[in-house]
Amino acid sequence: MSVLSGRLVRCGLAGPLVLVGITVPAPAADPALASPPSPAEHRAPARYGSLTCAAATAPGRPMKFRPPIRLRRQHVTTRARLVLRDCTSADPRRSRIASGVMTLTGNAYANCLGVSDLRGRATVTWYDAYGRALARSVLRAGGAQSDRARTDAQLNGRVTAGYLAGHSFYGSVRPKGRVARCFTRQGIPSIHGTGRLTID
Repeated sequence: MSVLSGRLVRCGLAGPLVLVGITVPAPAADPALASPPSPAEHRAPARYGSLTCAAATAPGRPMKFRPPIRLRRQHVTTRARLVLRDCTSADPRRSRIASGVMTLTGNAYANCLGVSDLRGRATVTWYDAYGRALARSVLRAGGAQSDRARTDAQLNGRVTAGYLAGHSFYGSVRPKGRVARCFTRQGIPSIHGTGRLTID
């Protein structure tokens, strides 16, 4: 096991899924990460320096829905734990971020075609290439709509506190595997998925 994978296991990527009431110790402040955006950064084009990561549900930890997703569109509550990997940014101040762990709780409207109007709160703990915790962000998903495929679970909102506070984020989680059970009376209580997350 590599140093990074060993540290990520200790950071909670293995073990039971616990999302409600989770407490993540605040990592030590890093001046290079915690400092507010400079005026020059505010003037830069939105896409420059965007922090982009691949996102996926961890094995054995699917995104959960209550009640289960069915053919009819309905209001559901959801929780998820997403592993963020291969994070990249053209901005040197963000280039130390290599990975992260997001915990999300919220509510949305969902059916067999997808999830929309997702609203909720998430926290992300960011790590460097050696698995060391660098910073934490608090995100508020605002349920903004987009033109992406309806089979995507949309993540859109703003970073409200911590690292990159005030910046907007967007992304999606696409379901993996067959979703035929969605059309049954039992529905689908949980799904695995992959996607991307970008913070501008």
